Amino acid sequence: MKTIYGLNLAREIYDEQCVYSGIDGVSLQWKIILNALNHKTEGKRLLDLGCGAESGNMESVKYRGEYAPWLGRFIDSTKQSHGLEYIGVDCGDLSREVFLNKQLNLLDKKCLVREFQENYFDIVTAFMLFNSPELERVISGRDRPNASYFSGKTLVDSLIPQLEKIMKPNGILVWYGGDKSLIVSEPKF
Repeated sequence: MKTIYGLNLAREIYDEQCVYSGIDGVSLQWKIILNALNHKTEGKRLLDLGCGAESGNMESVKYRGEYAPWLGRFIDSTKQSHGLEYIGVDCGDLSREVFLNKQLNLLDKKCLVREFQENYFDIVTAFMLFNSPELERVISGRDRPNASYFSGKTLVDSLIPQLEKIMKPNGILVWYGGDKSLIVSEPKF
């Protein structure tokens, strides 16, 4: 059985006053990942859903820099020291990034199982994915600063069955952002 690690983990473990974007956000996300893996990163595989993009979606234009792929850049630039394999996924344009990445529509109920083999990832992260303004725009057509419960739930319903296949037994799902009740019970990983 895989475990779910998250809900509002960042606020549970770290100072609620922390800034969750830019370098401070990367530092917090990295600490959460290290904690989830008990600091054993060598040879582990991480999939970062909604990793962020500099162009190609509404967030990259309206919130310039805020949704950039900071975590992917950091992990890639420091990979010699930790040995963690990182793959970032986003609907925005990732063509200029040097880290491993895929441009995917996460609302497609088969996008992850088409791209990745079964039991591949040790850890999957989704920082701010479930309250993404781009998610709300795609699902409802509304321009809002955060996704609604319905939009977040639509994405969860698309992703959980796929994650059950591509994550290793005892893999870890780390998510932050969105309505706490989106994932109300532990998925059957």
